[in-house]
Amino acid sequence: MKKTRLIPERIHIKAVSMVMAVMMVMSSPVLLAGCGKDDEKDLPADYGTYGADIARELAQKYPYRKPYSSEEAAAGAYIEEKMKALGFEPVVQTFSSRSGTSRNYVVSIPGKGFYMQDKAGEYSLQHPLAIVGAHYDSSFDRESAEAFIKELEAQENQDTEKQDKKKKKKKKDQETEETQAPVYNITYDGLSDNASGIGCLLTALAHVKEYKNLGYDVMFVAFGAGNDDFAGAEYFLKSLTPEQKASIEVMYCIDSIYAGSKIYASAGLSSVASKGNKYELRRKLYKTYDICYRNTLYSNYKFDICYNESDIYADINGDGSEELFAEISNNKSDYIPFDNAKIPVVYIESYDYNFDELEEMKDTKNLNLKDYNGIVRGTPLDSTVILDPIFKTDEQDLLQIRVNCIAFVIIETINDGSSNGMTESEYKNFLENQKRGAEIVESQADAAAASVTDPSVMKEALYGKKD
Repeated sequence: MKKTRLIPERIHIKAVSMVMAVMMVMSSPVLLAGCGKDDEKDLPADYGTYGADIARELAQKYPYRKPYSSEEAAAGAYIEEKMKALGFEPVVQTFSSRSGTSRNYVVSIPGKGFYMQDKAGEYSLQHPLAIVGAHYDSSFDRESAEAFIKELEAQENQDTEKQDKKKKKKKKDQETEETQAPVYNITYDGLSDNASGIGCLLTALAHVKEYKNLGYDVMFVAFGAGNDDFAGAEYFLKSLTPEQKASIEVMYCIDSIYAGSKIYASAGLSSVASKGNKYELRRKLYKTYDICYRNTLYSNYKFDICYNESDIYADINGDGSEELFAEISNNKSDYIPFDNAKIPVVYIESYDYNFDELEEMKDTKNLNLKDYNGIVRGTPLDSTVILDPIFKTDEQDLLQIRVNCIAFVIIETINDGSSNGMTESEYKNFLENQKRGAEIVESQADAAAASVTDPSVMKEALYGKKD
């Protein structure tokens, strides 16, 4: 039986301290999983016109895809065929409400998993889940669009009549010049809200296959009935098992990315109210910014992801107290059910937060889109006929740039790995480093003990035996 040797305390401490820095490095998990995709291209987000073409085709073929309408059903079937054309077999979730029936289309891609540490300090292979979602329905069917226009025209006529009555005649024999009320043509097709989001979702799905070492399991979801209190997203979340829900690390929501002034990424409202957990609920948001800045998207495309850095204090979540309105959105979308469940969300939209008051905020300051005080989503301005002449030129297509760059950032952020785990190769390196570190400590301890009687032994252990 091997006897335990007693080492003088001061010598033992000195020997151990000589390798502490090495041990700290060698025994610490490497938490980044960014190995890049296979056959990485020199130009990031070089995805062509695929996503922008889909967005325009979806909008123009099925403009009045209001929740539960026949055009929403046709739009869903269109998306299903596009997913199949990419080589996937989407799961179709059918759900109903008092207003009708709609569908979600779900593609699941298994990842290789991450080795994660439990409360007892043990590591095991786990499969955290990332969800990428966008709703495909629009705000109007044909009847509601016509009703919207008629109501607007009636209001405009009342306003012009009031203006005419206030005018004074310059001469008794001169008739008052009448103010002409604007004439509205219905060209609505929901290109920005949210055909653009679906184009981005399918672009990400088309290119995720290039990444061979994803750790996350990923679900891509085209939500139905988003304009009915996010009914599709609510149904999808409820359809998951308790284990799946617990494994969700992030939900990326893409909505209305074309017409707004800038692209913003935001966290959910739950991150405002959370006590001591704000960073965890916003960690994926910060990584999204980092991935965007880390690549050359701005130099290549003049594309950037902004964050709402307003210094406005307001009762944002209705809890009776004022909070800083920053890094969160002024708009609701399909991320809401996930946010309510305290799941970290990254909501990506186009908007303009550069205002001093919450009530002033809107999609854009673009003077060509001022008819509804700068609001585009949910209005007749959300139209290919109106938006493309403003944002699409011979030199660049803003829709294509935003669809491709956002898809790229989402995939790259997912590929960058989990902050809470290691890939298989990282875990193997971690174990090997632990083993080598333990061997160094034992060797140094032996040398320290031997040096008590023979200092040359210590030198030999540290520097090797001279020939």
